[in-house]
Amino acid sequence: MPWDSSRRVPWKRLLTFELMYAGLFAAFILLFQRKQVTGSITALVVAVLATTLAISVLWKFGWNPAFLKSRSELQQIRTARINERQAARAARSGRPLPTSTPDRYRPAPTKRTSTGATNRPRRTRDNRKR
Repeated sequence: MPWDSSRRVPWKRLLTFELMYAGLFAAFILLFQRKQVTGSITALVVAVLATTLAISVLWKFGWNPAFLKSRSELQQIRTARINERQAARAARSGRPLPTSTPDRYRPAPTKRTSTGATNRPRRTRDNRKR
């Protein structure tokens, strides 16, 4: 895809992701590299700036990673995929798509399928099998 300057970068989500990344790695640096804290923190700041710049440039080229999408966008993508799968199944089977999801018939529980007390009788000393 070509560069599109009108494509907006979601700065709030991007910076939130980057700050979580930086905070996690700063904690690791403080825990495990006490001798080289200044150099490691400096490298971390440079890495955060570089990744922010790289992701924003890639975003302008059309890259849209899942970690920068909102929940509503992800839900729309999921529903679109489900609809595509249902349409493909209907095309293969030759049947039309259902307009609504029908309620499934669920049979009444029996002695073999019940999860009640009759399925697991309590064993005592008097009625146990010998």
